[in-house]
Amino acid sequence: MDKLIEQLKKNKIALIILIVLIVVFWLYKSSGTEVEPLITALQGSPSSQILGAELLVELQRLKSLNQLDVNFFDNRTFDSLKDISVVVSPQPIGRDNPFIQ
Repeated sequence: MDKLIEQLKKNKIALIILIVLIVVFWLYKSSGTEVEPLITALQGSPSSQILGAELLVELQRLKSLNQLDVNFFDNRTFDSLKDISVVVSPQPIGRDNPFIQ
């Protein structure tokens, strides 16, 4: 018995770490709450089902379009629009690699 006590005194740090790990493990197991994987939680959530249904409705609406209305381009308002874009001259990308020999 004395020999066991001497070894425990020599290995105090290892014993403390072991006790802390046991307590943490015990607290984790006794909490009773299981962590559900994020993907599983999102797949079964009602909000994702609603979002999926809305996307399917919009996709069906897009598929039902046969021809776009091009009368907009014949409108005077469209013709009065002016292009104010600025041409950007090509710029050098990055810098030379200093490690190339």
